[in-house]
Amino acid sequence: MSPDRHFMMPETQFNFVHLTDIHIIDEASAKLCARAFQQIHNLRPSPDFIVIGGDFVENGTQVEFDAVLPIVKQSQVPVYSLCGNHDLIEGTDPSRYMEHFGELCYSFDHMGYHFVMLDTTHRDYDTHSWHGYVQSGATDWLHRELDSVPAGKPILLFTHHGLVGSREDLSCDVENADAVLSSLKGFNLVAGFAGHAHSLRRNEWEGVPFFVNTALSQTRANPGGEPHGFMVVEVGAGAIAVRYHLID
Repeated sequence: MSPDRHFMMPETQFNFVHLTDIHIIDEASAKLCARAFQQIHNLRPSPDFIVIGGDFVENGTQVEFDAVLPIVKQSQVPVYSLCGNHDLIEGTDPSRYMEHFGELCYSFDHMGYHFVMLDTTHRDYDTHSWHGYVQSGATDWLHRELDSVPAGKPILLFTHHGLVGSREDLSCDVENADAVLSSLKGFNLVAGFAGHAHSLRRNEWEGVPFFVNTALSQTRANPGGEPHGFMVVEVGAGAIAVRYHLID
């Protein structure tokens, strides 16, 4: 994807890894994740960081988190994360995830780009089940965040549930996705990334690519039959190139 030419884009180049939906239930089911991290550490050039897009675990239990935390905490490159619907206690409570990984919504800057990590989990399982919804607190945070971004600064957006695509294949599974996307109009959004759908997808919103990643899980199959892997994202001069790296 090439940026709109009225935006000035950084000349910097870097790469990062996006993986998601690990769904760990015990130490045995963490072996695939551990192998993925080994391969990430061997990538050349080395990625600047890793983004894990949520659903670290299956049921939000401490036993499950204890199986994945050593892998993540011992990473040789920085790790940023999002909360997935399976990381919630009983489908509603993010406190255990937050104890280990911090805030649900946050941002950071890297090499002239602004990375926005937006929470799409909810607290009303009876109404929304496992589908996504950007709650009022997260919506307010996003508006404040965008107000603070300098004009024209390139933005990469990360969510667990997808914002763009089809409801049928879950590449879009946020109930108020249209409202979220509307708030991004006029900003220099370069790309979006999500998980949740357990499939490889590339959709577009107003010319901006939105990528959906597979599940890197021993306990959950990818419905489309995609082999286990992770995305290597190369960023340069506002252009995004995505490679799907298979786990040996």
